[in-house]
Amino acid sequence: MAQITRPNGADTDGNWGTGPTPFGNLWDVTSDQSDGTYAQLTTFGSSEFIVTLSGLTDPGVHTGHVIKMKAAMSSSSQNFTLKLYEGATQRKSASHTVNSPTFTEYTTTLSEAEASAITDYTNLKVGVTANYFGPDTKVSELSFEVPDASPPPPPPPPSASSVDSIKLESANFTFRGLANL
Repeated sequence: MAQITRPNGADTDGNWGTGPTPFGNLWDVTSDQSDGTYAQLTTFGSSEFIVTLSGLTDPGVHTGHVIKMKAAMSSSSQNFTLKLYEGATQRKSASHTVNSPTFTEYTTTLSEAEASAITDYTNLKVGVTANYFGPDTKVSELSFEVPDASPPPPPPPPSASSVDSIKLESANFTFRGLANL
């Protein structure tokens, strides 16, 4: 299994709004797992919105860290930059060319080195940057997926020094019967 977190708050709206008509807030429309509501760039030029993520438990491994975005661009091709932040520190940045009028999933996988740099899984954010070419610049979903937290290691087996010793010096043994010697 995996831990999946979705936006739970806004950090920066940039020049992004919600659609199809003003509908709630950016973090709400990008976490509802619906293509019916979305974040939409509202002014010309480049702009980034950043959403906070609900907390994750450190998985204890540095593989399988994936950022997912569903985006659409109906009038032309557009580069979207998807970023992962830990607090104010950018941990990952990747560009995706979006050229489909229907919402399509784009994924960004962190390298082991990038994932191992994360120290606080409760302080993560996702940012999306795009250029405005009209109201067709849209993002409907964002998520971040990591492996389940590893269970704690089992306790070590008891060592000989931790086992109570048995005193045999004062024990008496009685043997009955024949022994083949």
